[in-house]
Amino acid sequence: MSVKGFTPKGDRVLIKVKKETLGGIIIPEEVRREDLSERKGEVVAVSKNEAVTSELSVGDEILFESYGVDLQLDGQDYLLLNICYIYCVINQGEK
Repeated sequence: MSVKGFTPKGDRVLIKVKKETLGGIIIPEEVRREDLSERKGEVVAVSKNEAVTSELSVGDEILFESYGVDLQLDGQDYLLLNICYIYCVINQGEK
């Protein structure tokens, strides 16, 4: 999945945030925002910065700290995130 026409700048990626826990429990928005400092999501767009493209690609599933800019594009919620807040890649997407 990618967001057509959206290219993050600098050391940033666009993340589609997963809204469920591993057990499939849906976490209410107010709890996710205030009480959870780590989240899981899928990279949907990466900047053209070589530091970013060498580490991440579209489709990577990541664990990240919840610092970034919330965006809504085409009715879908996303997070624009600096790569320094990404802890790890859980599953690699397309390379």
